[in-house]
Amino acid sequence: MDIYKTAQEISENGTEKMITNGKIYDSLFDFPFFACNGARRTWLMQITLFILVLLSVSFNGCEVKFYDDNLTELSNTPVQLTFDVDVKSNPVWSPDGEWIAYSHQTYLIDFDVFSTDGAPLGTYATINAEYLSESVISPDGNYIIGRTKNQRDLWLFDLTNNTQQILLPDWENCYDPAWGYDNNSIAFTVYENRYTNIFLTDKTGSLPQQISTTDSTSYDMPSWATNNTHVLARRYDRRSERYEICILSIDSASVSTIYSDSLRIYKPVMSNDGSMIAFLTTSNSSIFSINILFGPTREKKCITEFLSHSIPDLWWTPDNDHLLYTIYFSDQCQVRIVNINDLTEQTLVIFSGENLQVLKSGQFVLQKLGNKGKFIEAVRTDVSAPPIRYSQPVNGIFDIEPVWAPQGTRIYFERGEHIYTSTGDANPAEKWLPMPARNLTFSADGNYAIYLSSTGIALRNLLTDSTLIIDDQITTDDYFQVFPAPDKKWLATFNWYGSIYEIKNSTLVFVREFDASTDAISWSPDLLTYGTSLTFDYGGDIYMWSSNTFDFVRLIENASDGHWAPDGESIAFIRDDQVHYQKILFPISE
Repeated sequence: MDIYKTAQEISENGTEKMITNGKIYDSLFDFPFFACNGARRTWLMQITLFILVLLSVSFNGCEVKFYDDNLTELSNTPVQLTFDVDVKSNPVWSPDGEWIAYSHQTYLIDFDVFSTDGAPLGTYATINAEYLSESVISPDGNYIIGRTKNQRDLWLFDLTNNTQQILLPDWENCYDPAWGYDNNSIAFTVYENRYTNIFLTDKTGSLPQQISTTDSTSYDMPSWATNNTHVLARRYDRRSERYEICILSIDSASVSTIYSDSLRIYKPVMSNDGSMIAFLTTSNSSIFSINILFGPTREKKCITEFLSHSIPDLWWTPDNDHLLYTIYFSDQCQVRIVNINDLTEQTLVIFSGENLQVLKSGQFVLQKLGNKGKFIEAVRTDVSAPPIRYSQPVNGIFDIEPVWAPQGTRIYFERGEHIYTSTGDANPAEKWLPMPARNLTFSADGNYAIYLSSTGIALRNLLTDSTLIIDDQITTDDYFQVFPAPDKKWLATFNWYGSIYEIKNSTLVFVREFDASTDAISWSPDLLTYGTSLTFDYGGDIYMWSSNTFDFVRLIENASDGHWAPDGESIAFIRDDQVHYQKILFPISE
């Protein structure tokens, strides 16, 4: 019969005790919380298994090989489980070994639509992107193209089904994308060999075609004429040190210069009827002037000047009588409209926040770009089901450190300074504890939990809902973390560096120190060859310490956040911001 005592009753002669199964354990490290499920391997079992392995190798005629400490070549090919552009971290296995949960960092971008009088029309769309800049929306409002991640690749976002894909996988240093009026053609700038040129592609990513001339000048900032047969661009001639506005013919690849200036020119755009071209000029990169070239003679007229911390955007209204433009400040974005006939203007919309960018599509759309934080997802290791989301992104707060309940029915995770729990359905995550807490771990039977609280290391009896403070010297104010091994013989600690201890007679005996670059520490189940082992990140690779060899080996290259599977045969890890897992083939030793 199991006997459980409350925190107040767990005391004997002033020494904290835990009573269960009729036995008194003198310390936390003797408590079965650290023990694996099932029977432990005895030395006789290990010898028997070892002999069976040797016999099977001999009978099957297989070759027995011995390897050095570098186990990289002993691993199976990694299996990649996630493929989107967002950042993943801290993958952990479900108790049945069929799911891997992880923290998923995303940037959710909301598009709010406003009419040309500044009235809001509602939310247009929300898409996922790790980072989105220089983004432009197609005239029909169905697609967005922009630079993401390393800001050298062009990505296409389909707003009709909320999908995204890289447009030109083999092309780098691409920027300044611009949609054609046919909702298909895309002009963009490519930097190569110290110069930039204008190329064309379409939304299928067909082989780009260069339309600017290859000479000692650079072309960038393309925009389309309404006939969709010509592209406007800015050209800079290094020899004359002058900026020019050019018109590039798609069919003939001819170039015509229509305006030249010693001032810097930005973002030339043609009116809908083709009679006017608006552009920006500046002499100090902060005070901008909006200029318009009128009619066939290209008569220049300055219509307004203003201060902006970033390069503004320009676009024409369909009636060609008004020009909209943006002003960017450090914490504010304004959208203004100017009547080009009487030069009157007004401010339509004022938005506060960072990373704001205005796009247009019929009316105009304000893009609010913000880091929504990390949330928790889980994916099956056999990729037979879509990911399950366990938490929702919260702006400015990360959902991190997922922990599976031993029954595998729910996930616990850290948000801010608290631990939340979720079952992965449509219900919102709930706060598990009213107090600040982190670093949660469960016992194998699911009856106990240990975590770091504001009052110390806490051991919580989930059956009686009582809590015992194990050590009141280490709290959430510290960066100190404790990682017990499942066989209750070993303990790893991590602060600014890591240490491994052996637990002998309820006493911690220092064994080794390791210089871990992160706190991604994971103990494996018992292994025949290497015993209980600890994995950790160091120098961009995953290393392992073995309780048999008392030494470190590099286990997986170019990886981080390694976590062992319940069967001790595979490791889930992060490589290139994506979740992988890999079966580890340990060598047979003498």
